[in-house]
Amino acid sequence: MVRVDQPAAGTLRAVQLPGPQREPTTWAVRVLWVVALAGAALFALMWVLIPARGGLGLDRGAFDALASRHGAFAARAINSSASVLFWGVVLVSVAATVALARRRRWLEAGVIVAGYALAALGSNGVKALAQRPRPADPLMTAHGFAFPSSASAYAVGVLATALILASHTDARSLRVAIVALGVCAAAIAGVAMVVVRVHYFSDVLAGWGLGAVAFAASALVAQALGAFRRMELATEPGS
Repeated sequence: MVRVDQPAAGTLRAVQLPGPQREPTTWAVRVLWVVALAGAALFALMWVLIPARGGLGLDRGAFDALASRHGAFAARAINSSASVLFWGVVLVSVAATVALARRRRWLEAGVIVAGYALAALGSNGVKALAQRPRPADPLMTAHGFAFPSSASAYAVGVLATALILASHTDARSLRVAIVALGVCAAAIAGVAMVVVRVHYFSDVLAGWGLGAVAFAASALVAQALGAFRRMELATEPGS
């Protein structure tokens, strides 16, 4: 069972990666920096490579790989369940944020909220700049420009939420299962956008990169705030 522990009065606990409860370490911050820089590099590469119209070779290859009888079936299934999946993600994210906030885990709740806000602002801002048209012959209705995929950026939030929840369970097998579900959800959400031809695969890659930057940056800020708070507590009289 996933649990969120109640901290001692007056204390704040920083965001942690999956594993036993412990104070944040240098390696965790380094991992977050690696994720943020890798996401930024992936996003920048896609930004540089995308043509004014049409797709890259990898985009055409992705469409060819998914343009099968099974792909058409998947497209119909995704088209009919898109709203359910969207609201399911919203419900999970909101429930996790509320559960963390009720237990005064403000930094971890803040990572989820700030990550989604940064992903939304970033993806919509870049769409306005890039103005990349969507692929021809979409299998479901989509509005606006294609680059980057906002859905893929938001899907990284599902993984980020899974990592935070996993850090609050002691059972290793359950931690692995929660993180694996988060990875699968992020991957499926991105691939689904290609299956229904509302995004090129390069849009999806850019969305994943942007989402990684947004949530890793939010976690780094939370780590810094947590460290600052611990320093304040350590210097208080009687500590």
